[in-house]
Amino acid sequence: MDVIHQSEEKSESVTLNIPEEIIHYDILTRVPVKSLLRFKSVCKYWYTLINSSTFINIHQKYCVESRSQDYSSEFFIVSNEYGSNTCELTYIDAHNFTSVRNFKIEDANNRNYFNIVGSCNGFICLKLTNYYSGFKLCNPLTKEFRNIIDHPRYNNGTRLKDTDYLQRYGFGYDFVRRDYKIVVVTCYRKYSYSPLFGRGVVQVYSTRTNSWKKTDEFSPNLFLMGNGLAINNMLHWNVVLGEKDDSNKHDILTFDLHTEKLGRISYSIKLKNELALGLMVGLMVSNGRLCTITKHLTKDGRIGFWTMNKYGVSESWMKLYEFEGGEVCCFDLVNVIYGSRMNFEEVLVTKHVKVDELVWYNLKDKSIRRLGIRRSRTYYADEWACIGSLAPLPSNC
Repeated sequence: MDVIHQSEEKSESVTLNIPEEIIHYDILTRVPVKSLLRFKSVCKYWYTLINSSTFINIHQKYCVESRSQDYSSEFFIVSNEYGSNTCELTYIDAHNFTSVRNFKIEDANNRNYFNIVGSCNGFICLKLTNYYSGFKLCNPLTKEFRNIIDHPRYNNGTRLKDTDYLQRYGFGYDFVRRDYKIVVVTCYRKYSYSPLFGRGVVQVYSTRTNSWKKTDEFSPNLFLMGNGLAINNMLHWNVVLGEKDDSNKHDILTFDLHTEKLGRISYSIKLKNELALGLMVGLMVSNGRLCTITKHLTKDGRIGFWTMNKYGVSESWMKLYEFEGGEVCCFDLVNVIYGSRMNFEEVLVTKHVKVDELVWYNLKDKSIRRLGIRRSRTYYADEWACIGSLAPLPSNC
């Protein structure tokens, strides 16, 4: 009995002797955002500490670093009905898939749907798809959001119709200027409804200046697929080139968030040859590396996962694994996958032929493990992985 009592006293003394600085900056900074939001009510000091810029920056740095080594700690499903002015963000903890919280955003001017442009450092950028509507920047965990003015839509002094162009978007962070930026890439059609495109223009919104500017132009015959993916201070879009050689028609268009200049990253010859036999599905990030997904136009619909081992080096693309995708719609793989689990034995799928809900799909035996999280049966739903953050939105926007 005395031994137990002495042990308890020793344990208590060890706890009391831990320096506050270690508790505050080495322990609390590793706690998930949803827990820290509750801890703010413990005492006034913790409220002030957790709201301080120093603590927020340390916590965010840890989240970003741990994210590059593991799959994301959370992701969100954005869903809304056509004609509704309400968007619902569903938060899901990706480690246990049990914590689900909803966050609603309303906009009286929106009568279509919201589209996720991208996520960065815990912020999500949404595009209101009504004509001449703008953007919304939000931190879904702190439930803070801001409206962003829409970009100018003029071509040589003439106001554009939505049938005159095709637009793709991107959202990222300029680490040099410490500036969050929204990028709009506009491909002008040669005439209304034309499948052929003329020149392209890039416009950038800066949260530091709260303004838009035109930054770059590019040659025609580029078709951008999907919104841009942010990694290495760059945005990336899959593009289809207008050249006749089908084996070389796929490429990656990049945009440097600091210099605000366009560039290109090529696929390896082996990957381009595979693309000639099927479809390019999309880009993603896994373990801090740029990855892409391919799908064969065959009966089994094989889906391949490729990673770029050395950023910017075209011949460093390597196929990690592939599986028969007959039961999985490859377009419904989680938009930004921070990995599969157990050395690529499972991959997270948002829709399966058997169930319309989130499932882990086993690549070896083709079995599914249901998570009990259904997609909202609405007109539109979009998924995106994101780290949690305590950071407030930029004050200028």
